[in-house]
Amino acid sequence: MVSHFSDPSPRRCPNDAAAQPASASAAPAAFQSRLETQLGGHAAFDRFTGQILNWNDSAMAHAYALRLLAQQFPTDDSMNDRDRATLRGLARDHLAALAAPLADFDRRPCFPY
Repeated sequence: MVSHFSDPSPRRCPNDAAAQPASASAAPAAFQSRLETQLGGHAAFDRFTGQILNWNDSAMAHAYALRLLAQQFPTDDSMNDRDRATLRGLARDHLAALAAPLADFDRRPCFPY
């Protein structure tokens, strides 16, 4: 099994919040308010966002671990069968662990914007 990862191109963000139009700064607050209403209040919103952040942290930890394996072992040609099986097992375990938080995202109900 070979995994290839590329570095994402950097995104430019404005350095000054004042550079954003007033409507853009009001949009997150309006979205949060609407989401709080749909979830049943501020406490439910906090639980929801905390859960999403935990899933994201878990997914990113496994994605970074896979990327590190791919960087450290770009090819397994020079490995013996036991080491190759160990490396592939590590990658398989991280892929399986990565699938869990991604599935949690998929199972979470969607809310209209």
